[in-house]
Amino acid sequence: MNRKRDLSGFGTPPADTATGEPVAAPPPERSHDPASAPPAKRPRRAAERQDGIRRITLSLPTDLAGDLKAAARRNATVYLDLILHAYADHAPGVEAGRSEPTEIAGVLLPPRRRPRPPGRTQIPLNIPEPALRTIDQAAERLGMNRSEYITELLERAL
Repeated sequence: MNRKRDLSGFGTPPADTATGEPVAAPPPERSHDPASAPPAKRPRRAAERQDGIRRITLSLPTDLAGDLKAAARRNATVYLDLILHAYADHAPGVEAGRSEPTEIAGVLLPPRRRPRPPGRTQIPLNIPEPALRTIDQAAERLGMNRSEYITELLERAL
C-alpha cells in the first residue's frame, strides 16, 4: 500500500525565476540581541564548588580500575576513601621508591617508569580541594601527573 501524502497545506516552495526550479528557503536571520542569544555553555574545566569539592577525572589502567571497583564493593566504601587511605599508607613508599633523575654526559634522564598495560579507564571522582592539592603537590615533587601518582598508590594498596 503505497500512498502519496497530501502536502498541499504546506504551500509550494519558492522557484528560481530564471529556471523555474524550486530553491531552498534562506536560513532564518539571527538576532544580534544578547538577550535572545542561547545560554552560554558551562566551562568544561573542573572548578571548585561552593562546598570545596572538585570533580576530577583519573585515567587508570583498566585492570587497576577493576581492582578499585572490586575493593570498593568488598569494603562497602567509595573510591575516594580507598585513594585517600592508599595515600596515607603508601605515599612515603612511593616517594622512597622513585629514583632521582640521573645525569649522563650533561643530559638529565627522568626516573625509570614501569611499563603500563595499554588499556586505560576514566574514573570520575569528587575530591575535597585540600586533599587534591596535597596529592597534586606530591605528584609534582616526583615529576608525575595526578593519574600516574594515584596509580602508583593504588598498585601498592590493592
